[in-house]
Amino acid sequence: MAEPRGAITLIRTRDDKQGQLLQIGGVPQKEKDQVYVRLAPRGFVYTLPKKIEEILNTKPDDLRDRHLVRIDTNILDRITIDAPGKGKTVLARKGENWTIASRNNAPANSGEVRRLH
Repeated sequence: MAEPRGAITLIRTRDDKQGQLLQIGGVPQKEKDQVYVRLAPRGFVYTLPKKIEEILNTKPDDLRDRHLVRIDTNILDRITIDAPGKGKTVLARKGENWTIASRNNAPANSGEVRRLH
């Protein structure tokens, strides 16, 4: 296998501090839907479905849990978000709709507010 195009470290347990390095290489000439991979340090080269290389495009935000805190917006009337460097945003509920109270009660996207929970 030539120089890898990317690598993923696989950690099986919390006690596995180093993990296993899976290197992703090129596409075999005869199997365009496959990609070469090597599990270091063993050095054996395998092929896996090409879809595995999509993991190299993963960004931290793709893995973010949008539900770190469970909030029932049906029992809330106000949410204050204080982001460093961006100031406070205050959302207020008016019936079924939400407004941005900190911006003269401008309408808020209620669907996005519900995504906060």
